[in-house]
Amino acid sequence: MYKFLLALGLIVSTAFWGTRHPEPPSHWNTTGANSSRFLHREYEQATGFQYYPRNQGPAPNCVGQAISAAVDISEGSSGGVLPARIDAAFIYGVSRIDNGFTIRDGSQCGWAAASALSVGVVPMLDYQFLGLDLTTESVRRSSDYGSTGPPAELRFVAANYQIEDYYQVRNWEQLRGALKSGYPIIIGSNVGFGPNYGNKRDSNGFLYSARWRGWSHAMVIIAYDDRIGETSGALVLNSWGPGWVSGPTKLGDEPLGSFWITPRDVNRILARGDSFAIGKLK
Repeated sequence: MYKFLLALGLIVSTAFWGTRHPEPPSHWNTTGANSSRFLHREYEQATGFQYYPRNQGPAPNCVGQAISAAVDISEGSSGGVLPARIDAAFIYGVSRIDNGFTIRDGSQCGWAAASALSVGVVPMLDYQFLGLDLTTESVRRSSDYGSTGPPAELRFVAANYQIEDYYQVRNWEQLRGALKSGYPIIIGSNVGFGPNYGNKRDSNGFLYSARWRGWSHAMVIIAYDDRIGETSGALVLNSWGPGWVSGPTKLGDEPLGSFWITPRDVNRILARGDSFAIGKLK
């Protein structure tokens, strides 16, 4: 259990609520109704591989993991070619330092989305010319980047990997429209799921919010299903590796470590105000 408790990394600051973020296109309120889109399937069709879940371990960089997975899947599903997965430590550090937050662990999805637009993200490569090897996950790197910021040289790399746009998502209708338009959604809240940390999905692949236990966590939504006659919901991909959750799946081809949630629970998360649709790279 300690691993998961340490792996949380979302903070909620009163300063956040005064921040203005781009509003989504108005047509998102209706375009996703009675339909579906499964970005994880499109990713597999385009790349030939099922997306493998990230594992942040004890690093408190869930916000960085969520937006990095969103960019991974957005680019892969649209046929874009990334040289490697996106590094969670870099965007986690930038989102904190550029907002003057260094007093404790954690970040916010809104900060990370804005940073991915203005600064960019970096692939997990060995930057030998900079003496920086980012090819593996590193708790130490996340801690260092979160405390003092990533090396300035990496910002020049990130300038080549900026997202085109992002939008704040506030309800189930907007979330459907975002996914229908090809945007994964990073979600940050204190809404937790399951009765304990050994979660098991129900017969339809769902977990349900546990009102008596919060998570203060960030994840990414990569699919939705709102078809008539189907159990409506959204597919959430976590960053705790492949084995933290078990049980049946809704479709049979969801990435390991993922689970479905109901529109009601989607709205509970989105009401916290820290969820964003992430656009493709420029």
